[in-house]
Amino acid sequence: MVCDGKPKVVVTFASTDCLPCPARQLCTISKAGRRQLTVPPREVHQLQTAAREAEKTQDWQARYVVRAGVEAPSTRPSTSGSAGPAIAFPRRS
Repeated sequence: MVCDGKPKVVVTFASTDCLPCPARQLCTISKAGRRQLTVPPREVHQLQTAAREAEKTQDWQARYVVRAGVEAPSTRPSTSGSAGPAIAFPRRS
């Protein structure tokens, strides 16, 4: 299945499985009385898992500190004459 231009895997449980389950109220609020899960394809899941594991390494964190410093929004007023960032100091007259 493709949703929002991205491949997805949709798993729908049978009502006969979900309706008698004592934990149903904790699991789903579906009016049909069954649970439905939407998950990424296996390849996407594996890439996400690998990326999350890489984020835990010291090497990745050291590189991210530099990137975050460069990409952080500026809170100083703009001197270029443009509107500047969303958070800016009022101009002095």
